[in-house]
Order: sequence, then C-alpha cells, then structure tokens
Amino acid sequence: MSSNKPDPHLDIPTLTTSHASDDDLPEALQLVADSVAQQRQLAARCILLHPLSLSLYALAMAILAKLCPSLPTLATTASGVTMAVLVAVRWACNGYIEEAEGIGKRWLISGRGGGEEGEGEEAGPRRQEGRAMEDVVLVTRWGGEIIGVVIVRLIPDGKTSKSSRQDSKSRALFRAWTVKLRYRYKDVGRGLLEEAVRITRETLGEKITMEWDAQHANSRQNLPNLFNRPFQSRERLAKKMLQDVVSEQSSEFSSR
Repeated sequence: MSSNKPDPHLDIPTLTTSHASDDDLPEALQLVADSVAQQRQLAARCILLHPLSLSLYALAMAILAKLCPSLPTLATTASGVTMAVLVAVRWACNGYIEEAEGIGKRWLISGRGGGEEGEGEEAGPRRQEGRAMEDVVLVTRWGGEIIGVVIVRLIPDGKTSKSSRQDSKSRALFRAWTVKLRYRYKDVGRGLLEEAVRITRETLGEKITMEWDAQHANSRQNLPNLFNRPFQSRERLAKKMLQDVVSEQSSEFSSR
C-alpha cells in the first residue's frame, strides 16, 4: 500500500546566486545600506567596551562616590552621567546612518560617469580604451528572499583577444559584499565571492587583478583610530577571504 505522506524536502527553499535584475536592485542596495547602518552598533561597542572608556567611567563613578553626600544623590547623579555618555556615543556613531542613506543608484554609478561632476545618475558609463566600465551585481536568494549581495566594478583595459588577455591589466574592484544578519557565518558570503570571482574571470580573463575598492561601502571608519581595531580586523578578514578564493580558483584553473 503506497504512502500519501508529502515529501518534507519539497518545501525546503533553494539557495541560488544570480545576476540582479533591475527589479532586484533596490532590494540589493537596501541590503548594502543596512550593513552600513549596522556598523553603528559595532562602533558603539568599540567605544563603550574599550579599556580606556571603562577606566574613565570607573574613575568618574569613584569621584562621584566621594563627592555625593548620600546614596540617592549618588544614584541620581550616576544615572545622569551614564545617560550623557550614551547620548554622546550615539552622536559619535551617527555618521554610519548618514553613510547608509547615501547608498543607492547614485552611489552605484558614482565614479564611472561620463559627464561633468554632479551630473549624477544621468551620466553614462565611462569608456576605458574602447570598453565601458560596468558594475556586476550578484544576489543570493533563499527561496524568494534576497539574503546576500556582492557588487564588483569591472575596469577593462580594452584588450579583447585571448592572447592579449593573458597579459591583461584589467581590474575588478569589490565595492560591496554583505549577507543579511541572520544568515551570516553560514558560508553564504564565501559562496557569493566564489561566484563573483568566477564571473569576473570569465568576463575579463584569468590574469585580471581583483581587490577591494579603497572606498567600498563598509570602508568608512568614523571613530578615532584608537577605537577602530574591530573594523580593521574585519577589513583584514575580508581581504584574506578574497585572496583565498582567488588563489583556490587559480589553482583549479592551472590544474586543468
């Protein structure tokens, strides 16, 4: 007798990576903007949990304990000082919100406009020795939801033949790379990088130079350098992952 139980695997969404369509762009860019805004929380932790900040706060509380005549006065004053510190930290981290608000169509095409500065979205792609710069936007979907995006600017050197592309001076600048918060640390981001590197090589050749754009979406560090160590650590990890993916694919290509 056959079973009529539905297959539970039929309802599991599939993970796919593809080029973003025009309809996908707003959602993809919003995901990038969200990742920039989320840096505000990291910046606040960097300030509040830094040994210098904790030492100064402890010193301030010790001084208040000496100066305040009673426990209720101490509690009230300490609460006021704490609130003032939190407001100051929030103000110091507001730059990430302003940066996130600037992520959009104008940001996507910035730097490759063909007209005068300030023409913005109306400017067309800049020509680079006969070929236009372009931005490749890849998205990863879990079912119908976009959960990851990578944006790569391709800068061709104008060489089109196979032999000349072996000595190519073309470049690929990675301008954004992010995964929705709840899907991070599950290899979704690495899969995006692998697909981006593969497509970039197919487009501009094996010898293309791939690196992070110095002005990529998450590059801004608004805090004094004293508090930027976690940001710098993330930057190093991203660079190392890109180098690892490029090296792995180069080895696979050479072994064919």
